[in-house]
Amino acid sequence: MFSNKFLLFKIAIAIATITALSYYSQETFNTIYPSFIVCQSMPNKYNDSKIILEAEEVVDAENGHFIVEKDGFTIRVTGGKETPHKGDVVTLSGRFNKDNFIEADNLIVHKYYLRKRLIIYVVSIAILIVLIVYLSKAFKITLAEGVFVSRKD
Repeated sequence: MFSNKFLLFKIAIAIATITALSYYSQETFNTIYPSFIVCQSMPNKYNDSKIILEAEEVVDAENGHFIVEKDGFTIRVTGGKETPHKGDVVTLSGRFNKDNFIEADNLIVHKYYLRKRLIIYVVSIAILIVLIVYLSKAFKITLAEGVFVSRKD
């Protein structure tokens, strides 16, 4: 199984399997949780379909409903236990209505969302810097061959 015999055949089978699984998951996920754009393009078909919006900023909030923008589309959301304020970041799941609004079943208002994202970015960059420093001390790069060579100090 791990020999180089029939290598091209094994690569072709692997690529075909990955392609088939990717296509299957895309089709399955789109029917389970369609995007708002898909729902809006065929409102009668996707009426009362479950839809998920993740980390969207509220652009306008009024009593009983609020508006978010996603990919250039303005989406009106009703329901939810609390009404977020303008500028809040929300994640929600709800039901698409054929009149082009979402009735929220579950609504999460993210407090300090931008600050949390900044911390995640800073930690990720710090880990990358530590990794680069460690690898540069453990290995030397020979540009002529384009490989890492272990340092023998």
